[in-house]
Amino acid sequence: MKKGLVFLVAALLVVGLPLSSLAGTEVYKVKDAPYYMNDIVMCFDYPYGPAKAFGKSVCLVIENATTSETVRIKYPKGYSSANPGVTPPDVGWNRVGHGQVTVFDNSGGPVFMSAMSFAEKIVGVKAPAPSPSVWGEVLHVGPFQLEEVVQDDGNKVGCWSTMGDELSFERCWSDQYDYVMYHWKLTGNSINAFWKTTVKNGERCITDAANEFCEPVQTNP
Repeated sequence: MKKGLVFLVAALLVVGLPLSSLAGTEVYKVKDAPYYMNDIVMCFDYPYGPAKAFGKSVCLVIENATTSETVRIKYPKGYSSANPGVTPPDVGWNRVGHGQVTVFDNSGGPVFMSAMSFAEKIVGVKAPAPSPSVWGEVLHVGPFQLEEVVQDDGNKVGCWSTMGDELSFERCWSDQYDYVMYHWKLTGNSINAFWKTTVKNGERCITDAANEFCEPVQTNP
């Protein structure tokens, strides 16, 4: 490569080309963002999510949590927002989070969950704020860790639109992702439990420390 061409390429990289004109993979990070589910109650019917780990339907209250993620956008050759005939980019992200969680017994059914959707079985159903007169006993209080991996080839779901977007399965529900792994871990003096849900090839599998079961992905009508 001639020296003049090298300098030209270097200058273009410094200035920065519009992402729509690039082919290849772009990566960006979101660090220590407040967890959008802070102070929100999420409930799970047995055997989904943490309900399977506790052996009964439960609700979680999350506090003081943050998340960080790495997002990868893989552009096909010739991709451009002005050229819709080209295949859209592949979108994938890895997200981690940590904070404090309180787990309540919901086996008495203060939250009706028989119509849970595919995604709600993974991330839970939003519920009213807890009160002693409504919720059951506290089953656990302690730190939690969250790990999430999602792949959306062709950006079918459309969760990503611009660089810097904060992405999460919890806020962008769909059964059209190519892969989802949603993994929680609770730690503390009284418990060391985890549960993981994976979705791949039209099947959802739920795993905890004891066993695993799988079922076809089905959405509500």
